[in-house]
This record gives sequence, C-alpha cells and structure tokens, in this order.
Amino acid sequence: MGRGRRGAGGDELSAVKQDVRQLIRNLSHDLRNPLVNMHALISDMKSMLAEAETGRPAVLKKEISETLQLFEQTVGRMDRIINGTNDIYHCMFDEPECEAVDMQELVERVMNRFEGRLSNIHVLPGPLPELRADPLALARVVEQLIDNAVQSMLPAGGTLRLSVQREDDSKVLVVSDSGCGIPRDDLEQIFQPFYSTKEGASGMGLAVVKALTESHGGRVWCKSESGNGATFYAAFPVSPARPA
Repeated sequence: MGRGRRGAGGDELSAVKQDVRQLIRNLSHDLRNPLVNMHALISDMKSMLAEAETGRPAVLKKEISETLQLFEQTVGRMDRIINGTNDIYHCMFDEPECEAVDMQELVERVMNRFEGRLSNIHVLPGPLPELRADPLALARVVEQLIDNAVQSMLPAGGTLRLSVQREDDSKVLVVSDSGCGIPRDDLEQIFQPFYSTKEGASGMGLAVVKALTESHGGRVWCKSESGNGATFYAAFPVSPARPA
C-alpha cells in the first residue's frame, strides 16, 4: 500500500475520527482477554515449577507442553489482532498504489502457500483476467478469502472455486466454497473488526478484506446459507479513482 495521506473534508474527517476511535476501543477490548489468559498461563507455569520437586516428571512434562501450546496460540491471536488493526488503520489514511495485476500468476502464487492444506479440497479456477489494484493489497485479499474458504471446509474437504468477473465498471473477485456456510444472522456482521464465529479466531481477516477493497473504492459482500457453502465477492473499480 502507498503512504500518501488522503484529503478529507470536515464531515469526512469527523467520520474517520469516529472510525479510529471505535477501532481503538475494540482493539483494547479484544486484547484484554488474551492478556488475561496469558497471566493465567504464567501463573500455571509458576505452579508447575513449584511442583517440580514432587517427583512427577512425566506428568509435569505433559502439563508444561500443553500450557506452552496454549500460550503460543494466545500470542498468535494477539499478533493477528494487532496486524489486522494496523492494516485497517493504513487503509483509512493511505492511498493504494495501483497497477495491472496478472491474476492468474497471483492466484497460483497464493495457492502455493496452501499446498499442505488442500489434500481433500478440489480447486476449480475460472477465468482470471488481470485486475487493476495494489498488488500487495490484492494478494492479501486473495489469501484471506482462500484461507476463509479452506477453514470452512475442514476437515471434510470440498470444492473451492475462484474467478474474476466483469460487472458494470468493476471487476469482481469471486471465491466460493462448499463448506459449512454462514448463518443468515451473521452475514451482516462478518466484515466487522473483531467479529468471528470461530473459537479462538481474531475476527480481523474479513475486516481487513473489506478495508483493503474499500481503499480502492470497491466493496465486498457475501452470499451464503448455513450448511450450503458461501460465496464472497470483492469488487474493484476498473479505473480506481485518483487521490483527492
């Protein structure tokens, strides 16, 4: 993403301030729970060390291993929350540096990162014409939507479809899966920061997709029914607007 500051009128600046205020409020709230967990895990570790002289090495080894795994998961969640918040912040103020992106090459490159997770998932790529966008931002959008689709199909597997379609003055990235689907009541909230239906998830992935797409003047939406898979759409203008 570029680093040019966006111009903003009074009303727009007020709205941006409100968005930043809400983002910071949500960030502090959602970091509090992992921090509480980390304090509890540290306390557990101290107790285990105090018991180290009781002659239970095998039991202690198992307990310490499990505690360290939980600690690692908690730190990972905090890392995703912070990185996602940083991405959204930059989308509020930075202009994307757009260029023509070879979508066939980009999708293949991103799919390589999922090689170990696609053993029981059938990938069906459709037409992938070039799309004008910030390459790094677009790669992040593609990766997050694929990751979201793959997660929804585990462990049973299924079918993943990707394509780019022309719609009026936009080109639309379409990512579809045959996974668990999304309940109707959740559809309007899944793109909100920190909102997640998955246990232990940061709730930042789809929020970042929304922020990155909207920073190009585009929009995102989803069609889904619980148990019947989901299709995500990210529309990018054919000619992104120049900064004000």
